[in-house]
Amino acid sequence: MARLNSFYKMKMVEKLSFAPLKESLIDMVMHRHSMQMIIDNDVELLKSQQAGAIELAITGDELKKRREGKKKTEENLFREVKLIKRKKQEQAILLKKIREEKEAGVEIIDSLRVAARELDNKIKSFTESNAEKSGQISFEKLSGHLDMPVKGQIISRFGPQKNSAYSAFTFQSGIDIKVERGEPVKTVFKGKVIYSQWLKGYGNVIIIDHGNSFYTLYAHLEDRFKQKGSKVNTNEVIATAGATGSLKGVCLHFEIRHHGTPVDPLNWLKKGV
Repeated sequence: MARLNSFYKMKMVEKLSFAPLKESLIDMVMHRHSMQMIIDNDVELLKSQQAGAIELAITGDELKKRREGKKKTEENLFREVKLIKRKKQEQAILLKKIREEKEAGVEIIDSLRVAARELDNKIKSFTESNAEKSGQISFEKLSGHLDMPVKGQIISRFGPQKNSAYSAFTFQSGIDIKVERGEPVKTVFKGKVIYSQWLKGYGNVIIIDHGNSFYTLYAHLEDRFKQKGSKVNTNEVIATAGATGSLKGVCLHFEIRHHGTPVDPLNWLKKGV
């Protein structure tokens, strides 16, 4: 079309169609000049088309790159969303586990409190009429002179204890002594066994009446060698250490009570034990 426009402007349309075979020199020069103009116009046209094709190719590559970039961005976003969802699920599972453990811990603490009250009632039920009368040496005169009931390390002391995991307080009515399983457990003073059986929260338990309303308690025992009614001497082996009813592993829970009220065993045991 551009070429026909050029022919029309140069008034060559009719000449091209009806040009005689014989031409003058001037006509030949004019025809040559006209053809040169057409060729130049075609060259410009081709250049323009090539530039347009190059620009189109560049635009296509740019569009492709943008599409690829958009796709990568969407993939990264999808992965991030997926990661966030997984983290939220993990956090939800962890939170649920913490809540369940806390609830279980609270239940355990409540159970221990109930067991402690039952033990209190059990010891208070032992009346003075059934108590062992003191002999020449009374228990009350032995404060700070008693031997340890078992060889081991004290891991829990007498008095209020805070459970940091559950922000709850419990009262430790005795001491816990970490020991090896099967370690011999000895009575700290002579007396009479008034209780020898399983007690909820304490496992295997032996309670000895030492007279004048003094009692010692040995809990979490593996094996009990003395039964109710047995008379025992000072430092006599009455059981072996174990983990029955224990939440702390193998240990001996040891208590001293007077008129049923717990007292600190460390005030009665020899210093440095």
